[in-house]
Amino acid sequence: RYKVKLNKKNELSFLFIGAYDQFKLNFDAEQTEENRYILGYLPVNNQWSYTVGATHKYFMNNSVLTTVISRNHLNNSIYKYANNDDSNPQNLITDFESNESENKLRSEISTALNGYNLNFGISTELDQYDTDSYNNLYTNGIPTEISTTSLLNIIRYGAFGSISKSVIDERLTLTLGVRADGANYS
Repeated sequence: RYKVKLNKKNELSFLFIGAYDQFKLNFDAEQTEENRYILGYLPVNNQWSYTVGATHKYFMNNSVLTTVISRNHLNNSIYKYANNDDSNPQNLITDFESNESENKLRSEISTALNGYNLNFGISTELDQYDTDSYNNLYTNGIPTEISTTSLLNIIRYGAFGSISKSVIDERLTLTLGVRADGANYS
């Protein structure tokens, strides 16, 4: 995370978080019946993900304009070979990969006016999901290959606003808000 004050009226902050995980099966585990069973069905799973974003704040008299842009992405893959033998492609039982990503943009104004706090803004988001899946299933000893691919893109948008006021010696805050959302999916 990094924050920089450009001048009295402008502030930028950046955030990046990432993860990279690679799993492998522990064939050195004690060869008990339970461990052999677990190693026989448990797939190998690899995944990585990240979130990155930036926020710009513009300070005005009694108001702040905040604009946020961000992206997060998750990649997940799973595979399994019969008898854990990946030297022969014919042994492939399961091969799965998925990606999920969200790109977001939001802009809002917060202001104080005559003892009231006002907040309103707009947002938009592009969500993308895709999967590739292969399974070689056996039913009564007969192999059946099932392969699927999917892709889904969704655009979302919204507008929101709220007004709040502290009462009873500022021990209670009353807030009234409204939000409207839409998407191209439905």
